Amino acid sequence: MDAVVVICAAVSFAFEGSAAGQNLSTIKSLRVLRVLRPLKTIKRVPKLKAVFDCVVNSLKNVISILIVYILFHFIFAVIAVQLFNGKFFFCTDESKHTPEECKGSYFVFDRDEQLPRREARIWTTQSFHYDNVATAMLTLFAVQTGEGWPQVLQNSMAATYEDKGPIQNFRIEMSIFYIVYFVIFPFFFVNIFVALIIITFQEQGEAELQDGEIDKNQNFFKDPWNIFDLITVIGSIIDALVIVKGEENAFNVGFLRLFRAARLIKLLRQGYTIRILLWTFVQSFKALPYVCLLIAMLFFIYAIIGMQASRGRI
Repeated sequence: MDAVVVICAAVSFAFEGSAAGQNLSTIKSLRVLRVLRPLKTIKRVPKLKAVFDCVVNSLKNVISILIVYILFHFIFAVIAVQLFNGKFFFCTDESKHTPEECKGSYFVFDRDEQLPRREARIWTTQSFHYDNVATAMLTLFAVQTGEGWPQVLQNSMAATYEDKGPIQNFRIEMSIFYIVYFVIFPFFFVNIFVALIIITFQEQGEAELQDGEIDKNQNFFKDPWNIFDLITVIGSIIDALVIVKGEENAFNVGFLRLFRAARLIKLLRQGYTIRILLWTFVQSFKALPYVCLLIAMLFFIYAIIGMQASRGRI
């Protein structure tokens, strides 16, 4: 990866100063590969590299799930085309419901304007529609992201017939299609992707757990639980001695009494399931900064790519 980044950067620098390089969009696109440089820091941070390796290793199983995902997505797109093909058209004048009526012009009254303005009637379709399979897959993907899907749902329930304008809540039963879609895709498939990542983390951590079982009786004071027990016992002994000698008023012993409540935490060691849950909670927090760092790096890379690809076009 380092060699590819260096070679592409050298080529882009070589053509950057020439007039030919300024006119070659292909050469300019090579600059985008410079954003891969932050990935070199993964080698420097072992725990970040472990998170990255986990994501890469999980991709082997993700490909199989992705094939099933695309297949189901295609099936729902075909069903949507059969249900809503040609039914998302409307007239900009809401009082007209057919292409024959949607001709001429009409007046638009705005609250901020005293005089109405005149606009031409246009028979057009919604931004997201189901007139073909490709557009249907794009519309369903937008629905899956959760952005703007209520408007798509309202348009689907208002759809009447081909070459007919919408009528509000004309077919409320069409909402069942989106309910089933949401259950299968945003809930089911997303959880499968997350589960694959978690399983990969567990498989990588099993070796460490097995090594820990071998020498769990060694390095007694390196175990955080043992250190916690030692501090709790020492604090409780000091608290008891202060009470016995009647020196409670000599100094504030409120801090020492906190060790009494700390004894309850020792019960966690007796329950294997509770201890595993607590261990998982703590371990997840240890890996959280590195996961956030990896996500931030990916966001930065895609932001640079988007800037290079869309600069001056939006």
